[in-house]
Amino acid sequence: MDILYKRGEEFNFRILLKNFINFKFSMMDYFNSYVLAVDPKIILTFSDNDHSIYLLKKNSAKKIIIQGAWRSEHDDDIFRDIKNLSKRKNFNIDYAFTFNEFIGKKYNLLSKCKYYKIGSFKSNSNPIRLSNKKFDILYISSWADYNENFNVTPNLTWSEFNKPQTLLVKYLSNYAKKNNLILYVYGRKTPKNKSKKEEYYYKNILGENNWKFIPADKEKTYKIIDQAKLVVTLNSTLGYESFTRGIKTAFFSLKHKKKNLFSTKFGWPSKLPDKGFFWTDNLSKSSCEILLNRIVNSNKRKWNKIRNKYRKQLMLNDPNNSKFKLLIKKLLKNKI
Repeated sequence: MDILYKRGEEFNFRILLKNFINFKFSMMDYFNSYVLAVDPKIILTFSDNDHSIYLLKKNSAKKIIIQGAWRSEHDDDIFRDIKNLSKRKNFNIDYAFTFNEFIGKKYNLLSKCKYYKIGSFKSNSNPIRLSNKKFDILYISSWADYNENFNVTPNLTWSEFNKPQTLLVKYLSNYAKKNNLILYVYGRKTPKNKSKKEEYYYKNILGENNWKFIPADKEKTYKIIDQAKLVVTLNSTLGYESFTRGIKTAFFSLKHKKKNLFSTKFGWPSKLPDKGFFWTDNLSKSSCEILLNRIVNSNKRKWNKIRNKYRKQLMLNDPNNSKFKLLIKKLLKNKI
């Protein structure tokens, strides 16, 4: 297996030298020369929102993308290219492994690829263990290390964008205290030197007592959420993974009403209503309490019924990624 490092972590000196001699100086030139030199049967990536992957020359190879995170038109401008034929005319993807049918159709519009609905590849790779529950309420942090005046969109600063999170964690803290529960905040996947800064952000909101911060741990993420009795999120990928793994999960979809942020709506691009059994777009203390009580008080049978009703629209699962493995086996044996 060969690895093409797209962020400049490593370079192949021989390929660089050959490109320089032939007056090829761009990163895209290097990527294409690398693929030509390696001549792979399969090109595989989790960078499903990277333009260069779609434009990479693949020769006779089959190119496969795996959806790595929940996508939107706001965060991932690759999907804005769906409306621009001139930008996507040279896109060339053969197969896509996606969270659901609705996002699969988006990838198909980009590159006429065949898509397989498998849910989260990473979650599928981690066995589900729901027996040992020790976290009463686990909030998935959406913190980011931005200046308050940073423009998330031309008309929206980070301070305004982040207000819903500040209010929500306050409500969650009050709800936990009222019901003799403990609120846990699971940190975002950030460099270790920033985890203290993230914890300090929440201490400024919640104080020192009656809650606990869990630093992000890439290796233990799924083990941690499997141990939660209730997961709460704004609209994170991990929240959708929590839901499909069978954990009671509450979604507060609070940003899509802002200009240019419609695609951050819960469940996008599937067309779900603004409110449902386990999600809402209303951020008020009473709305928060009603939603949480409804989820907490639902028994296992009722929750599984709700989960099964919405899995196809949100996130499916394919334990151990059997569909992916079958396709790879067929491609390597040239049976497709």
